[in-house]
This record gives sequence, structure tokens and C-alpha cells, in this order.
Amino acid sequence: MRQKLEITKAAYQKALEAHHHAPRNPWQLDAVRYDRARKSIVLVFPTNICFSVPVERVHELAHAKVRDLESIYLTPSGETLVVEGVDAYISSKGLISDILGALPREILTAKFASIGGAKRSALKKKSSVENGRKGGRPKKSVVLVNATTT
Repeated sequence: MRQKLEITKAAYQKALEAHHHAPRNPWQLDAVRYDRARKSIVLVFPTNICFSVPVERVHELAHAKVRDLESIYLTPSGETLVVEGVDAYISSKGLISDILGALPREILTAKFASIGGAKRSALKKKSSVENGRKGGRPKKSVVLVNATTT
């Protein structure tokens, strides 16, 4: 015989609050939809940032009909896009990786470099303190070239 599980309103509210403060998977999406005008899949992140991916760039959807694309949805985890009409199950992680891989390399390297440069570490602090004792950041040396011709 099944035991009935009683949940109080207070326990439910506590669990709901814990869920809202739990760390999210970076590949988790809040929503997905088909944009007919742009012929693209729109990925909506928890921060309300959206990526629009042309359907032609998603090989799993190459032969999908508009009615199939309009029925796209996310699994409850928010990590898989589903288009049942073409039996497509697309990982958000894979799709986002493909999108980023299609961007010009300069965009990614500049962003990653700025993130890396902004990081604080014990080694950076130690180096900064040592440079401060020596009078600050070393000056850039200038090389003079004799430009006389014979």
C-alpha cells in the first residue's frame, strides 16, 4: 500500500526558496522558440540574454518543416532542445559550443584575455608587491636605431 506524503506549506516554500538560490548549470536555458521571420531558433538564458541561431546552421534540423520547428521545446532540465517532428534531441551545451565556435576568433580571444587579466591571484599580488618595492612596474625599454645611410 502506498504511503501518502504530506507536505506543509512552510516546507514547500522552503524548498522553493532553496531551488531559486541553487547554482544553475551554465548550459541551462530558460526558454527556446522558433522565430519564423528570421528562420532561426532563439535560445533564452536565465539572464534574459538571447542567441538567435539560423536553422540552416543546425544540421539536426536541416529537413524540419516550419510546423515542426514551431513545436520546439526544452526538457525540464533546460539542457536539451526537442523537435519531435524530426526526432531531434539537441544538447544546449553542444549547440552553444557550435555557436561560439562559429564566431570570429578575435572576439573570443579578446574576451577570454580580459577575463584572465581581471582575475586576482596570490601570485599576481606577490608580483605586484615585489614590483612596488623596486619602484613600480618596470619601464618599457626604448631601442634606438641609427638610421644613417652610407
